[in-house]
Amino acid sequence: MEDNDEDVMNTMRGIDEALGTGSGQRGAVAAISNPCDAYNKIRDLLPTLIALAGRIPVVGKRIAAALTLLQMIGDQFCPKPA
Repeated sequence: MEDNDEDVMNTMRGIDEALGTGSGQRGAVAAISNPCDAYNKIRDLLPTLIALAGRIPVVGKRIAAALTLLQMIGDQFCPKPA
């Protein structure tokens, strides 16, 4: 995967669309009443987000590790929809 702004923006737009947290809408915390529903909406975007986070200078590896941990927790507690 190439490291460019378009990849980052497309990933972030995908998360906003999946969660319904794009501009003009309530914040993500207020809009998410069921964490597993929210997780399942972004499950497929997480690998890309983790890879992009890992490329951030200085703190990227730590952010990617934290996102990977959250992904592991989400996968364990939120069953994948059929």
